[in-house]
Amino acid sequence: MEGLVTNVWTTVEPGPGGQPISTVVLESTRPPATWQVKERGPLEVEVAVSGLALNFPPSRVVALDGLVREVAVTGQEGVTLTISLEHPAPPNVGVEGDGPYRLACWFDRSPLRSILQGVTVLVDPGHGGRDAGGRGPINLLEKDVTLKVARYLVTELRAWGARPLVTRRDDRDLPAATRFLAARQGEADLVVSLHTDHLRDPEVRGVKTAYWTSHPDSQPLAHHIHRCLLERTGFPDRGVHRSAPPDPHLRVPGVTVELVCISNLLDEAWLRSTTFLSRAARAITRGIKDHLAAASSRPPAELPPQAAREIRAPAPPERTRTAPHTRREPPAPHVTGFRVIPVRTHLLSEEDDMVEVVTRYTRGIAEPGDVICVAESPLAVTQGRAIPSSEVKAGLVARILSKFPDPDGSLGTPQAMQLAISEVGLGRILLGGVAAALGRAAGRRGDFFRVAGQPLALIDDIAGTMPPYDRHVVLGPRHPQKVAEAIKRATGVDALIADVNDIRCVDILASTTGYPEALLVEALRDNPFGNDDQCTPIVVLKPLRPRR
Repeated sequence: MEGLVTNVWTTVEPGPGGQPISTVVLESTRPPATWQVKERGPLEVEVAVSGLALNFPPSRVVALDGLVREVAVTGQEGVTLTISLEHPAPPNVGVEGDGPYRLACWFDRSPLRSILQGVTVLVDPGHGGRDAGGRGPINLLEKDVTLKVARYLVTELRAWGARPLVTRRDDRDLPAATRFLAARQGEADLVVSLHTDHLRDPEVRGVKTAYWTSHPDSQPLAHHIHRCLLERTGFPDRGVHRSAPPDPHLRVPGVTVELVCISNLLDEAWLRSTTFLSRAARAITRGIKDHLAAASSRPPAELPPQAAREIRAPAPPERTRTAPHTRREPPAPHVTGFRVIPVRTHLLSEEDDMVEVVTRYTRGIAEPGDVICVAESPLAVTQGRAIPSSEVKAGLVARILSKFPDPDGSLGTPQAMQLAISEVGLGRILLGGVAAALGRAAGRRGDFFRVAGQPLALIDDIAGTMPPYDRHVVLGPRHPQKVAEAIKRATGVDALIADVNDIRCVDILASTTGYPEALLVEALRDNPFGNDDQCTPIVVLKPLRPRR
């Protein structure tokens, strides 16, 4: 019986000795029978896997992590991974885990470290202290945003082998004479100044990069960074422009990166997203790497060609498998935890029926005794609860009230607040605001949602979910308990609906299972539904029981 490939994803993680490695992972319900690794040139690796079949449509995963560019997974005969690289790196492949099984292909990131090793980058978070920079139409300040991005950028640069310096590490006034002192004294090889444009026209949005005319290498540096930002964000392109250096005595390459237009409501919403901020930092680092690689007189050394090799994985032990989606007596309730299997699907829309989607994608994976978990936002999307922000006409009250929630909150735009008012009424919103103010004075949090209505906590604001719904406000799902019960009737497997985020908060909205909620919450705490570009709206939990 063929195993099913349930997911494919990429990551950068610590490898042997603690140095980062790029990893491509193929998850499956059974281990592959064999795999064959072929290097089709210095920048493309193909892994042909037998004994597995795709459980989801052929997919392309964009990594852009500096070494791995993208991964294509197809399944015409067996399953084939095609990995595109930006620099030559030898692949290492192995299988680990037992539910799901993971075929991992990892690459040493030393080619990146060799490019950036010894390079000192001065990172300048624009503005600071009394100089707030631009203010968004809601409440974000440019000086705060640039500082957040700078922290991500410093982390990325250090991980890639560079030596970052920072002009300011907190919210302080920084005299112009001292801001770029390190670069003037020859301590930095290049400078990246971070800003967000503020324009009179609130409709203008997108990325702009300016190169400083004080050094001839500034222009190619700007073009590389700009291209990488556009590739990673998909934002409108406002071009690369020339600019006088902020310090006339600078003699190193320098650029000013206008990440977005903070004066645009949608761009300001993106600046609330930690996913976007970390993406932008990685894109800037990749742009610096590309510039240094292109400027180097030494072309990247090609590794000696490696013969295709075939490695036979050990045969899995014979196990009795229950036929998929057949009913049997429920298992004993005592479990010690769960094996977690994320299940990739196609991109869901309101044309899909979640019960049918779950039935199709979990057949052969979920058995009675397991728990099928569904993420609340994709469920809401299938119910037509994703509303384009451009279609929401926010009134004056919504525009005023949207300035009060935390900048990272789910009701931080007038459109989201207007939809919240439509959901529960203005009176409950106002009562919730009073309760929140009193709660904060008493050192409590969460009183707004307890009074205004817990469903409002399920609203995902603009940029709160993956494309193409990143310009939508996604409301909470309707009747989650009924959906969970319908999934159980259709599959014979218990189901739950959950809201999980990347700060390890789990809220189970509906459930048909009798397993202890604490164990279910712990299994979902690391957000196996994913975020960002991952299409894993379904997770199957398989119970672990103590050995006898």
